[in-house]
Amino acid sequence: MSPFSRGPALLSLGVWLAACLTPTEVKLSVTALRIACAAPSDIVFDGLVIDTGREAVDIATGEPEAASSQCAAKGDGADLGSLVVVPRAGSANAEVLVAAGLDLTGSTGTARATGRECLDAYRAFLNDPKSCDGGACSPCIVARRRVGFIPHQRLSLGIELTLACKGVFCKASETCGSDGRCVSNDVRCDGGTCSLGQGGSGGAGGAGGAGGAGGSPTSTSVSTSTATGLPPGPAVGTFAAVDPIETFGIDGDPAGNPETVWAAAKDGFHRCVSGACIGTIAPAGVYQHVSMTGGKIAGATEQLVAVTQNSGASFAPSAVTGCGAQGRLVDLHATPVFAKLAYLTYDGSTTWVDSSPSCTGSPLVNAPPIALWSFDGTGGVIDAWVATGIGLHFIPSLGQVAFTDPMVALALWGYPGVMDQRLYALGATSLHVFRGGATIPEVVPLPGTSNVIRGVPFGDGSGELWLAGVAPDGTLRMYEAPLDTAGAVGAWTEVVLTTPLTPGTIHALWVGQSAWLATSKGLLHAPRM
Repeated sequence: MSPFSRGPALLSLGVWLAACLTPTEVKLSVTALRIACAAPSDIVFDGLVIDTGREAVDIATGEPEAASSQCAAKGDGADLGSLVVVPRAGSANAEVLVAAGLDLTGSTGTARATGRECLDAYRAFLNDPKSCDGGACSPCIVARRRVGFIPHQRLSLGIELTLACKGVFCKASETCGSDGRCVSNDVRCDGGTCSLGQGGSGGAGGAGGAGGAGGSPTSTSVSTSTATGLPPGPAVGTFAAVDPIETFGIDGDPAGNPETVWAAAKDGFHRCVSGACIGTIAPAGVYQHVSMTGGKIAGATEQLVAVTQNSGASFAPSAVTGCGAQGRLVDLHATPVFAKLAYLTYDGSTTWVDSSPSCTGSPLVNAPPIALWSFDGTGGVIDAWVATGIGLHFIPSLGQVAFTDPMVALALWGYPGVMDQRLYALGATSLHVFRGGATIPEVVPLPGTSNVIRGVPFGDGSGELWLAGVAPDGTLRMYEAPLDTAGAVGAWTEVVLTTPLTPGTIHALWVGQSAWLATSKGLLHAPRM
């Protein structure tokens, strides 16, 4: 069924050239990956238009051929409808353009466009690439295809719209590929099924995408090959040391606009906005941990010292007494919870209060803790996951250990804000995933050496999972896999790095609109492309 309404220039649907012959036609099926049909997701479909023509010039002006606002949830994305295209007189080919609008107000607070507005924005870009400067084209995805008809055959052509192409506009002979780079828009067909060849020169980049900052269409620096042989995934720009001092922890709000992260470093506690960091904003000390929850930030040295946000960049120290004798603080998380089961909760004022003054909590197995993640449990209590040298322990309601997974986890990440707790534990050779109250993990093989993990939640249960590590030759490797709305891990891809990097020791990873690494060489930042 086609949901598209027609403009003045109508396309025939299923026209038979003769009663005994199969029609010459191409059926377009448009889908979206990790784009929701409705709020409360941060990224919501807002209508699309389709235009066709014999040549590229035919779709540079005029009314689009079809328009649709229909969207049906399907797996990890949406089905946006289908349309059948038949040859126009004297043409063996068809040029196809799909322009989809997005509602990003859930993530940016402002950006939104309809499919027709995105078509107009793309046409303006063809005349002046600078028209997309400043993120003007960010709520748009445009896909182009050039397909050849085969006489008396029905062909099918799927067009999947992905977030890698959000705001990435390419010249008329190209389209945004699966990794967010501009590639040839020529289609290849095999046995009646057609797909984008992903060949060509790699293109000239796009507005706000592979073309880099300012929408310049001249960058060709990102390679589509990967060192591991994995499919190329998201691309990031060149990492720059925004703070050269060794940094141990990073946290922030993935939906923040502008992007704001907090870093725990050897020289203090730092606040970074849009890729630039201000000086130390906490009492001097070697800060090992940072955690953000509900707009409040907690930082800590090896002792139990919290730093609380009063307003803006104004901070006041709050020394937590009674727990210092418990030993080195190993981790801090967003409830926030401290390792050794000494924990803190925010009481609504400008200070942190110790909700377990004795710091005894429940006894933990006699093993050194490595990492911790916590969830809000039922009845206002805290459920904790603690990784130690003998396994991963689940401690509901900060009571007794309920069960132990024998894998020694290097790092943990949990999906925030969903009813069923979802924990992703990174081991030396595999990822252990706990979903929906399971006590036996799903085991996911790792794509390569990794020691840090971070997720990017999309708000509807889906998202991205990122890993980072150092290869034997000392260079950075980063990997990404999609998470569907149930939290299942999809196929791994290798993150495409604009410039090779030797990061030293990686302590932490955080991903939002940019990628951030806390390393022995400082706090490193690279924009997502």
